Amino acid sequence: VTGVQTCDLPIWIGSLGCIRELSLRQNQIGSLPETISQLSELIELDLSVNRLTRLPVSFGQLPKLEKLYLSSNLLSSISESIALLGNLVKLDASYNNIRTVPESLAKLEQLAELHLSCNRIARIPESLENNKALKTLYLYGNDNMRISDTLRRRFKVGRNIPW
Repeated sequence: VTGVQTCDLPIWIGSLGCIRELSLRQNQIGSLPETISQLSELIELDLSVNRLTRLPVSFGQLPKLEKLYLSSNLLSSISESIALLGNLVKLDASYNNIRTVPESLAKLEQLAELHLSCNRIARIPESLENNKALKTLYLYGNDNMRISDTLRRRFKVGRNIPW
């Protein structure tokens, strides 16, 4: 359903529980129905290049989700419910208006790749230092961002964090 310029998803989207990959990229979607959490087999979800301002409260109930693409939306924060996505390996929330990153992201023990470039983030939580799975962290384009010395050393310039 990529690029068809749809604005709304039907409530019955949750009845498609066997879907493993769903791309809703390049539409005009402004919000998601709570029933999206019923896609219990979903492994990959691409919501990039839409008009999302928030995620539903129930979003953290996608037990098998491994890859989540939220880039180029209108998000001002990362939902706390994302911390409930225990199998999440990759999160791309670059090119939004995100100002704060929740401490709860550190609870994502499988998270290996985090893209937060080109937002308005002022501080990266030090709790991310404890995430041993995290191998790639993209943060460029966040002016005046504060990051701990430990994270700065762990993700060296030219390796994982292009400043």
